[in-house]
Amino acid sequence: IIMDTWLQAPGSSADPKSLTLVALALAPAYVLLGACLAAVAVVLKWLLLGRIPVGGRWRWVGSWFHHIFAFVQSLASLSAGIFVGMTFGSPMYNWWLRFMGARVATDAVIFSQVTDFDCIEIDEGAIIEKEAVLSGQRMLPAG
Repeated sequence: IIMDTWLQAPGSSADPKSLTLVALALAPAYVLLGACLAAVAVVLKWLLLGRIPVGGRWRWVGSWFHHIFAFVQSLASLSAGIFVGMTFGSPMYNWWLRFMGARVATDAVIFSQVTDFDCIEIDEGAIIEKEAVLSGQRMLPAG
């Protein structure tokens, strides 16, 4: 149906019924694909990285751990931009953060993107606005 609608001759008119079906199918497909991407981010985080302890391995630029960490973090950011961003401030976002390894209270309200899941702990009653930057990284090794 979709290809027939797009491949019609320039002078012919599209069937309004098929266009309506396509338009109605796009939103659920977007949500479903975003949920799958969020699930893939969780699975790859645990398969490739596991739990990263606070004060754990230093992520030297160019090391294999740095590249794997950057890949998983990019995938999580992509899923946050596509799907998880729609759940900011809801319990569903808190559940996803818990699946990624963050310690988040059930009643916390978070409107900001979290990137370092294993190093973040958000206690009860916390409200984090969208302008906040939550990061558990340091740029230089302690010395």
